[in-house]
Amino acid sequence: MAGFGRRLLTGYVRGCLRKAGFSDMAALALATPVELIEARKIGPARITTIRNHVWMDLARRYPGVRDFHSAGETTARRMQRLQAMPADRLPFNSETLEALGLTGATCATFATRDRRECLKTRMVTTRQLDRAVAALADFMLENMPRQAQPARPTEENPAAAESRIYEERARLLQERDREWEEAAPLRGGGRS
Repeated sequence: MAGFGRRLLTGYVRGCLRKAGFSDMAALALATPVELIEARKIGPARITTIRNHVWMDLARRYPGVRDFHSAGETTARRMQRLQAMPADRLPFNSETLEALGLTGATCATFATRDRRECLKTRMVTTRQLDRAVAALADFMLENMPRQAQPARPTEENPAAAESRIYEERARLLQERDREWEEAAPLRGGGRS
């Protein structure tokens, strides 16, 4: 998403964001709220406005994306994945699985159980349930794509590579500042 969106941010705020290293809406969308708050004139209300703008723009560009990422659709996809996993993958012994009624069941059956219902059997402790829930989370992440590691500099001297990166970043920031200064309205109240 190029630019900062129409009528979303004032010129002054856009200038502050550029100086903080945010070049466009895509950079804002990928930033964490903590990173955004570090920029001047950006508070929680403005972060919410920016996030809503990004989501609305995505919804316009990709009409089905909201349905695909709705809470109900996401839960249904997770449950389908858990139904394909047998409950014996959970960190319980066979007696505990039998007491919980999970013998021959799937992880989805366990995921839909109420915590108090499991504790009433007196076969599991709170700590064991927490480990089982953590195991479910691990199962869900098994086939998720991993974020690619950043490319390492190929130069033999890491200090030279690091200084080159800093110089390139400084050059880009200077270019952005120059563009911003050219686009900014003239300062001063009177006409010459």
